[in-house]
Amino acid sequence: MLGQNYFEKRLGDIYQYSPIPYKCGKGRTISQQYDWELCIDACGNIIFILSSDCPLQTFCYTSKIEHFSGISDDGIWSINCTKINILERKEIIISRTRTATLFCLPESITLKHKYYSTNSPNLAKAYFSNFSFSRVDLEAGFSTKISS
Repeated sequence: MLGQNYFEKRLGDIYQYSPIPYKCGKGRTISQQYDWELCIDACGNIIFILSSDCPLQTFCYTSKIEHFSGISDDGIWSINCTKINILERKEIIISRTRTATLFCLPESITLKHKYYSTNSPNLAKAYFSNFSFSRVDLEAGFSTKISS
């Protein structure tokens, strides 16, 4: 894995404005186990990297991965990606270990917090100053339904 420092150096001063800063973990496709790293920069650009201990030659003929899912190292986030295009392949040697590193661009990424609240809202405050009403609307009032 390249680590958070790689992303901080790559993005420079704008790293601190990333809506999704560095996240990493482990996951798999149908046939392969990977380490994953993700950052979405301030402009919305996705930086998604998959790493594996398999030799780089294993991925030479692969240009797309259909589905990937995994869990972050802290166990808080789950990730699901579909139609991942492999943009670049590199073999990186760290501490005498060869790692195949794939720089990817997924068509879609779903990053979910595993411990979200299941409570549904049952009250919403709306201020009249935020709406424009006709005289009929003011006399009749209005109601809304909160969807969960």
